[in-house]
Amino acid sequence: MRALFDRIWNGRWGEYVRYLVAGGLTTLVSLGVFQGLCALFGVDPEAPDSVYVTVANTISIVAAVIFAYVINKRMVFRSRCETVPQLLREFFGFAGGRVFTMLLEIAGVYLLVNVLGQYPLLGKIETEVVVVILNYIISKFLVFRKRKQNKTHIAK
Repeated sequence: MRALFDRIWNGRWGEYVRYLVAGGLTTLVSLGVFQGLCALFGVDPEAPDSVYVTVANTISIVAAVIFAYVINKRMVFRSRCETVPQLLREFFGFAGGRVFTMLLEIAGVYLLVNVLGQYPLLGKIETEVVVVILNYIISKFLVFRKRKQNKTHIAK
């Protein structure tokens, strides 16, 4: 059983499998925080107030971004930074990509819930699908891309 897990987790399609798991966990964090805050704010699913839905959505995205950076760095892309500037560049690149998709998500949820009248959780889930795909593309090709090793590296 362990060998099968290792083949799936670390094999040819392992990065995609790990990203799906990480994306699922990140989505659960986002949805859990969103639902918790909607309950805390007393949002009525039949007549959601745009301000409270937007605040709950924004906070849930920030929580999910922090969680996603850690899990994507360590588990999915297995990124290693040798210096603090590399780490900061990676983190801010990740956060910048997430700011873009966060704005897209906020606008999408607002449009689906407040303009089109969808149930808040359904609108949130629909936008999450688009955001997960875009986040993979940004992370894979812009943030955690494999860097060429410096050939002039001085041996320690």
